[in-house]
Amino acid sequence: MTISFTVSVAVQGEASPNLTQAFTDACRKIYTELKRIEADFSAFLPDSLVSRFAEGDESILLDNAEFQEVYAAALLAKEETAGAFDPYFAGKFDPTGLVKGWAVKKIFASCLMPLAAFPEVTGLCINGGGDLQAWTRGDFRWEDRH
Repeated sequence: MTISFTVSVAVQGEASPNLTQAFTDACRKIYTELKRIEADFSAFLPDSLVSRFAEGDESILLDNAEFQEVYAAALLAKEETAGAFDPYFAGKFDPTGLVKGWAVKKIFASCLMPLAAFPEVTGLCINGGGDLQAWTRGDFRWEDRH
């Protein structure tokens, strides 16, 4: 995957060793999930679910719950935007514009939100090529220090 992903965890005080380990584990899980999502949803990999569906294998719609979710979301986005978003490119299903945001949301919920259980964590954020999800505790505010 050529899209840059950034994971940020804000803590008050020092991060506990348990949080440090949990963050390391979360990053590994995020990497694994991104590779899996790319393998399933890349329009550029010939064996991906998206490529197989684009070539006419409609059984994927019956067999894969995640594909069903993405397919339904893509069709809904086309309808709600009056066609401004179209999951078809050159006549073939290509949800690339939707999958990145879907992946960010999914990974945030499954990999990062568990870190909110640590009391020292005040903020969590994942940014995948401009699509992001964030969470803060209380009145914490992210600051750009660049």
